[in-house]
Amino acid sequence: MTNSLYLVDFNNLSYRLSRGDNSVFQDNKTGLRYHLGDIKGLFQFIEGCPSNTIYFALDGSPTYCRALVPSYKMNRESYQKDVFNINLHEKLKLCIGHAEKFGKILKVIGIADCEADQTISSFTTVFKTPKKIFPKSGRYLQQDTYFEKDFDGVRNVNLRQLDFNFDEIVIISTDSDLYQLIGENIYIDSTEDFKEKNNIETIKSVSNVAPCLIPVYKVFFGDKTDNIKGLLEGSALGVSDFVNAFTSKNDIDSFLVDIKYGYTSKVAYTPFLEYIKNHKKLKDFATLLEVFRLDYFDFPRMLEISSNDYNSLCEKYGLIS
Repeated sequence: MTNSLYLVDFNNLSYRLSRGDNSVFQDNKTGLRYHLGDIKGLFQFIEGCPSNTIYFALDGSPTYCRALVPSYKMNRESYQKDVFNINLHEKLKLCIGHAEKFGKILKVIGIADCEADQTISSFTTVFKTPKKIFPKSGRYLQQDTYFEKDFDGVRNVNLRQLDFNFDEIVIISTDSDLYQLIGENIYIDSTEDFKEKNNIETIKSVSNVAPCLIPVYKVFFGDKTDNIKGLLEGSALGVSDFVNAFTSKNDIDSFLVDIKYGYTSKVAYTPFLEYIKNHKKLKDFATLLEVFRLDYFDFPRMLEISSNDYNSLCEKYGLIS
């Protein structure tokens, strides 16, 4: 049997589940109303997950990307004012307790000042890299004060409690930024029933763009969900031009060298080089590439969360059944 890890983009999954179920619970004592769609969906996901090991990757502050692009994700909608979300800590306690109930291991991971996709990227980098040569620090120097601020004071624990020894990783998310991480023994599942392990070929057949080309593709054409406009907005160059010009990671590497030194290694992408040069967008290109490219940010940490309150929280939110 394959030793699989299901690595979940937690906020992405919670958001999807909450939109699929509008269940609301009203506390008779306080009169407050709470969304239940996401927690009920998370329970179902845990029960039906093909693997017995699940890691939830949390979103920290989008500090890094927002420092580069101030408008980053400033277009996200909020829930209706009169209905509250279950407190994050309580939601995680419920999920961990529910996993234990079904004999599964659920851990919660994060990196201070990093979003879930950056944490997932860092985790997969560790997964792919021989541990003897792995760096002890990355872009960030994680300080406990920042870590606790980012995750509401949840205390971090020893890194050795995280397990990276899996045969494969299945990322659960609809965030297309994560497509670039797909590779040997790393898959992504964006479906509603969590039964498809998409690889490089299946993603390419759907999007027409190889996963490794996603960062540069988004630099040119933007990402509405992240509230970022592409460099080619208003240009005659389109998606078909990009697909014809860039076919492999080697093309991207050559393009980046050509941008820096002014060469033209491939005629097909000459219009892209000329557009960047003529419109003086070299700095913008470098900035956006830094936003969309996922690599190693820092070593993921596990958050220490107890499931002791599972039964009382189920009762509190009417989840007994």
